[in-house]
Order: sequence, then structure tokens, then C-alpha cells
Amino acid sequence: MVSKKVKIKITQDNDIPAFAAFVATTANSGEAWFKLNINATLWACVENEELEFFDILSENTVHEMMHAFQELYKRVFDEEEIENAILQARENYNAEEEAIRGRVANGT
Repeated sequence: MVSKKVKIKITQDNDIPAFAAFVATTANSGEAWFKLNINATLWACVENEELEFFDILSENTVHEMMHAFQELYKRVFDEEEIENAILQARENYNAEEEAIRGRVANGT
């Protein structure tokens, strides 16, 4: 596999109709540009106290980065592939976090 350098640029854009968006036209040049809607993310957290700002922000940023890699490596744009990867990562993170809490509770 050929190694590629990717420059990541993240800007705030509170006018996009999503928490985050990938500007697809830049990945072929080696620059992945993402837009984050910080206002929408904050309002979602205010409206639903179970949501965590960091979780929404990080998950959506990773989601958009995966779209950049799909384009950069000439893969088919596949929303399901990304959602499955995010779901798997979330399950692994939650299992690891639970194991840590168990070790702390047991004093190990």
C-alpha cells in the first residue's frame, strides 16, 4: 500500500444542516477539509441531557474523516461501512470503559 500524507483542516460552519460535513472536493489533493456545526451540537446537548458534547463532536469528526479516506483511497462512498465501523468502535470503547470501572471497583 502506498503511504499518503493527509492534511486535515477543520473549520466551524453553523449553517450546515448537520453536526459535521466533509468537503469532498479536497481529499484528492491530500487535504481533507471538515466543517463542524458547533451550535447544532451544543443545542442537541441542551435539548437532551444524555448527550455529551465531546461524544457527538468526536464521533462526527471521525465519521467525516472516514469519508475522506474513502475518497483518498478511491473506495466507494459507503455510509453503511462507516456507521458499522463507528458502532464497532463505540462497542469496544464502552466494553473497555466498563472493564476499567470494574477493576477500579475491585481495587485491581
